[in-house]
Amino acid sequence: MTETGVGANVLGLATGLAFGALLQRGGLSDSATIKNQFSGTDWRVAGTVGTAVAMGGVAFEQLRRRGVVAPDVKPVKLGGILSGAALFGTGMTLGGYCPGTAVAGIGAGHRDAGWALLGMSAGALGFVRAYPALKKGLDAGDFGRVRLGAA
Repeated sequence: MTETGVGANVLGLATGLAFGALLQRGGLSDSATIKNQFSGTDWRVAGTVGTAVAMGGVAFEQLRRRGVVAPDVKPVKLGGILSGAALFGTGMTLGGYCPGTAVAGIGAGHRDAGWALLGMSAGALGFVRAYPALKKGLDAGDFGRVRLGAA
């Protein structure tokens, strides 16, 4: 399996297009679907994410057993996790998009998705610039590398 070159780019493009098509087919490229998830009236987002996590976990475990991938456990830092979750969740609730669904929304012709992606990009750039001042708070509550169910 190659990680660089034209083959990797073609595989990445094909995977991205397939992912976007599935998001579109499931209605997740529409901001109303995501906003309705947060209001508790439409559970497609939770079902889709749950399915993706389960399938990804099974696939990762199979690749790990074959020696193709190895887990890279990151440290648990509650400051970053809690502040990131609050900021991401607020943006997703107000805008109705996450990065992947925004790109799918653009592909589906939803103008608001373009504005949402522009806002996410501005937020990401702002975070990069502010990171040195935020680092101490983001590193708070460092529990180190934690693994659940490690064999």
